[in-house]
Amino acid sequence: MAERKPILPLALLALLLAAWTLPAVADEDGGGSPPGGKALFQEHCAICHGEQGKGGIGLPLHLEDFLRIADRDYLLATMTHGRPGRVMPSFQHILEPAERVRIADFIEGWQQGPEADMPTVGKGDPERGAQLFQANCSRCHGFKGQGGTQPRAAPGHIGSDRKVVPPALNNSGFLASASDAFIKATLMRGREGTPMAAFGREEELTDQQLDDLVAFIRSWEKGVDPLAKPVIEVRSDLPPDKLIPLLKMSINSHNFVFVRQQTLYEDLPGKAPGEPVHILYFCSFSLLDEALKVDERVGTFLPCHITVYREGGQTVMSAINPKALSPLFHKPELELYCSLVSERYLRIMQEANF
Repeated sequence: MAERKPILPLALLALLLAAWTLPAVADEDGGGSPPGGKALFQEHCAICHGEQGKGGIGLPLHLEDFLRIADRDYLLATMTHGRPGRVMPSFQHILEPAERVRIADFIEGWQQGPEADMPTVGKGDPERGAQLFQANCSRCHGFKGQGGTQPRAAPGHIGSDRKVVPPALNNSGFLASASDAFIKATLMRGREGTPMAAFGREEELTDQQLDDLVAFIRSWEKGVDPLAKPVIEVRSDLPPDKLIPLLKMSINSHNFVFVRQQTLYEDLPGKAPGEPVHILYFCSFSLLDEALKVDERVGTFLPCHITVYREGGQTVMSAINPKALSPLFHKPELELYCSLVSERYLRIMQEANF
C-alpha cells in the first residue's frame, strides 16, 4: 500500500506562499505596511519641491549635479534641521527617523549616473573668500548669504524660464547639513538647469580660491542665526521718522495689510529715556485664517507687529519670533506657518533698512 502524502503541511505551505505575494492589508486598527518613500515624499515634500522633484517654492532636487554629490547624510540632516527662516521646516518632530530614511532612499533613486568624486578641501582664507563671494556669488545669494526672496504665491513647478530661488547659505540648517566637500563640489560643478554656474573650470576660479570661498561660507557658522532667538531684531542707523515709512512700504510689499500704529511714551528697559516706542500692527488675513484652523493658540502672537525704538544711538526693529515659539505648541503642523511668518518679519525689517 502506497504511503499517504502529508497533505496538510503542503496546504499550509501553499497558503503561506500565497500570503507572501498578496499586498499588505490594514488590520482592524487601521495599520498595515508603513508608507514608502514615494508616498511620504508626495505627502510632505512635493508641495514645495514638486511631485517629480523638479522644484517650485522649494529647490529642485531631481538634478544630476545635485544627486551625485548629495549623499544620504546630507539629505537626512536637511530634513532634520530644515532651513530656519526659510520655507523649509524641520521634520525632526514631524517624521520618524525611519520615515526620513525612506524619503532619502526615494530621492537617491532619481540618480542616473555614478556618484561624483568629492574634492579635497584645503585651508582657505575667509577674508579672501569674502571678496570672492561679493564678486561671484552675492548677486544671487545675497551680500550676506541670506538667499533670494522666496515666492509668496501658491506652490508651483518651475516653468520653462527655469527660475530658481537661490538658497540661503548663511543659514544654520544649511551649514549643519553641508560638508565642506559638498560646498566645494557645488562650486566646482554648478547646477545644470539652474543659474548656478560651475566655477571649477580653469578659467574661472583656482583650487585655492575655491577653498577660500568655502572658508568664508563656513565662517558664518560661528554666528547666531537671527531666527533661532525668541526675538527677531534688526538695527538701523536711520531715525524712526525716516525708518517707519520705509517699514510700512515693506510691510505692504510682502502682501500684508497695515492696520495701525501705536505710540507709547513709557520708559522701557534698554530704551533711550524720553524716546517713544512705536508699534506697527499688520496682518495677512489668509495666512491668519489658515493658521487658526490648525491651532487657535497662534492668536497669542497675532496680529503681526513690529516694535520700533531708539537704543544706543540706533533704531531697533524687533518682533516676537513665531518660529522659536512653535515648539511650545507641540503641533508640528504649525511649523510651516510659523516659519513663513518669521521669515517675512526678518525680510520686512531688512528691506526697510536698505
